Amino acid sequence: MAPEIAGIPEIYVERFVEAYEAFVDQVRLMAQKAVKSPTDGSQELVSEWQSRVLPVLEERLAGIKSAVARFDAGDAAPLVRSADDATGLAKSLDLFSFDFAGPEGKEALESLLTRVITTAYQVCNAAGLP
Repeated sequence: MAPEIAGIPEIYVERFVEAYEAFVDQVRLMAQKAVKSPTDGSQELVSEWQSRVLPVLEERLAGIKSAVARFDAGDAAPLVRSADDATGLAKSLDLFSFDFAGPEGKEALESLLTRVITTAYQVCNAAGLP
């Protein structure tokens, strides 16, 4: 990876990808745990996350990784679009409760989501987006 392309430091790119990947991994893990040890009412929530949310998150993560490859080749635009999209991730997930993950899992997911949004904003800000 180049040290900086389009004003975006490499460390911002790395942090963004790592944060998104950690979030997706944690969602996957929490969903698997919830399936193995369901609580009252969690089955429907887990099913929603597994069938509707997780596939979209995994697809976006793949898109981010592809954008990083383009970034490494000198094209920052796809990465900036992915980061800009990720700044709205919390709003996109508003309809889906983290309650399926239990109190500790919910807290972990909220923390990771905040990290995704923060790192996405860093990429966007470095690229000159408002």
